[in-house]
Amino acid sequence: MLLHGNGADESNLFPLGDLFGAAATIAAPRAPIPSEGGYRWYAAHDVGRPVAASLAQSIVRLETWLAAQTAGAVWLVGFSAGAVMAGALALRAPQRYAGIAMMHGPLPFDTGLPLERDRLAHAEVFYGYGSADAVIP
Repeated sequence: MLLHGNGADESNLFPLGDLFGAAATIAAPRAPIPSEGGYRWYAAHDVGRPVAASLAQSIVRLETWLAAQTAGAVWLVGFSAGAVMAGALALRAPQRYAGIAMMHGPLPFDTGLPLERDRLAHAEVFYGYGSADAVIP
C-alpha cells in the first residue's frame, strides 16, 4: 500500500507500481482531507506532528479498508506524511504488516500510539532520508 504525502494524491504514486513484482497488487488510497491542491492524511500541529484525533481517524479508515480486502502480506510504503501514516499503522498493529518503508517522515510521537521499546523489533523496516528535503526537518 503506497501512502502519499501532503498536497498529493494516489496518482502521484501509482507509477512506482512498476518497481514491484508482477504478482504484487498495488493500492494507493487517497487521503481524506483536501489540502494544498491535493489531500492530507491528518490535521497537524506542525510538519510531521499530527493532531492525535485526526491521525486516529485516518488510521481507522485505512484499517477498515484493509480489513475488507482479501490481501495477503501487506507492505506499507509511505512518503513524507505518508511515512508518518505507515509508521502509525505499524506501531498500532505491527503483526498485521509484512514490513514498512518510510521515506523521509518521522514516527508519530505524542499521538497516543504504543511506543514501548522493541515494538517494531520483529518488523521489516526501511527508513530513507534525504538531506535535500525542504519539507520535513
